[in-house]
Amino acid sequence: MRHGIWMIVFSMILGMKAITFLCAATHTPPNSNIQEIATLRGHKIRVFSVAFSPDGKFLASGSRDTTIKLWDVSKRAEIVTFEGHSDVVSSVSFSPDGKLLASGGNDKTIKLWDVSERSEIATLKGHSMFVYSVAFSPDGRLLASASWDKTVKLWDVSGIHVPAR
Repeated sequence: MRHGIWMIVFSMILGMKAITFLCAATHTPPNSNIQEIATLRGHKIRVFSVAFSPDGKFLASGSRDTTIKLWDVSKRAEIVTFEGHSDVVSSVSFSPDGKLLASGGNDKTIKLWDVSERSEIATLKGHSMFVYSVAFSPDGRLLASASWDKTVKLWDVSGIHVPAR
């Protein structure tokens, strides 16, 4: 069994640029024009999930070190480390407007983060086992979470308003 990154999500807006950026996490086929352009370092242990913001300016990464890092894609630099999970962060996802970041972890919680303010704004509890995936609906009103407890939960996050900056 191979170890490393389990899942990669990219913004459809970026098209081929996103694929080029992410090739560092994949095997490059022979005779291909795909080239690694950056390696982002900062997590202390394995990275389990990455997600681009809808505008492509930011990349979030979730790790076994219990943190989420927010990266500036153009500068290839870490902006902030979000701390709040007490176990592995297995999934990260940006809301369609890019204002919220959701994270799911082995601590059985989903956390919502204000991207502009760089702060935690909510902790959602309800799963009885690890949360392995989180995803926003296209309109951003719902958040889905999947768990080892064999359930998918839908959360109404439409009441969370992040002021425009």
